Amino acid sequence: MTKRASRFDGEGLKIAIIEEPKTIPKQRVRVGNVYKMRGGRAAAHGDMKVLIAVRGSVHDRNSQCLFLVISQGGEPMGVTNYGLHYVQDLYPVGFVEGLENLTLKMRYF
Repeated sequence: MTKRASRFDGEGLKIAIIEEPKTIPKQRVRVGNVYKMRGGRAAAHGDMKVLIAVRGSVHDRNSQCLFLVISQGGEPMGVTNYGLHYVQDLYPVGFVEGLENLTLKMRYF
């Protein structure tokens, strides 16, 4: 796996990664879980996806899981979504604390 050079020189969210990823036993799907990307360039560079929201109920396999894709350095790289039925079969490699109860404020101009 080749480590992607940092391209993040803008403003915005960044996730500080404390240690190298390792697979942990399968856990329930919850906001904050981090999963390895599978296949393609993102996986080759070691990118990961952070679960930021579940649209629907975690008890309904038809729900959608929304992810922020991050580099090994914690820089945002993109977004993606998967069905809950797919995510339930994945093994998390980490957890981002504080996302479960995070509420951002938007103001109109």
